[in-house]
Amino acid sequence: MPHSTLSGSLLIRLNPMPSRDIDVIFAQQWAIYRKIIDADYMDHRAIAAALAGHYEQLASDSLSVLDLGCGDAEISSELVSTGRCRRFTGVDSSSRALEEAARRSVWNDTDASWVESDLLDFLRDSAERYDLILAGYSVHHLTQNQKREAFNAVYALLADGGSFFLYDVSLLPGLDHNESTGRYLEWVRSEWNSITAEEYRIIEEHIAAADFPESTDWMMEAARDVGFSECTLLPAPGNSFHQVMVFNR
Repeated sequence: MPHSTLSGSLLIRLNPMPSRDIDVIFAQQWAIYRKIIDADYMDHRAIAAALAGHYEQLASDSLSVLDLGCGDAEISSELVSTGRCRRFTGVDSSSRALEEAARRSVWNDTDASWVESDLLDFLRDSAERYDLILAGYSVHHLTQNQKREAFNAVYALLADGGSFFLYDVSLLPGLDHNESTGRYLEWVRSEWNSITAEEYRIIEEHIAAADFPESTDWMMEAARDVGFSECTLLPAPGNSFHQVMVFNR
């Protein structure tokens, strides 16, 4: 599948990418995304804090890090800013999001590269090994079979002793997809006070069309099935919709 790499501030297209639609969506939704991040509606601050301790425990002093669906690298940049990252690869389907990520100053001492690609396409094509792989709010866009494929591919790309940090939307215990999604949208409508009615409509349409979260039990079992030796569910960062998991190879 077509993908591109961005090195420094330069986007190098390896193949033609139908990015017009992606960039239109990006332009429409970027303001909403920044509102969500800046207001911490999706618990990014608590997630970064929860993962920081596990990042410090990684054995290598010269880490190779992969961020799948990195967006503008809100959380991975915080981890990398603490040091010990020699090589960083950010993957996202939007070149504009990658450009935002590349502008962050934390990469000055890191060999950072940026790949414009679908998450699964990248995993299918990649053969490099990483000490740490992150996936934040991206895996829930995959079907169950695609999630299993992603877990297998991530496991194969991790170096021995490496870790997979996964933070994502999760189904509420005991509820099916429709019930849990309904509760999530009620929570958004009630708590995301800076979101306008039109922005809420866009969020609702996106969730209805592209969100397929699983229960944490399902995710933990899928990880164990591919061979992860240690699967840890961290305390919910702010509410039970958002979960943080660490899987060690």
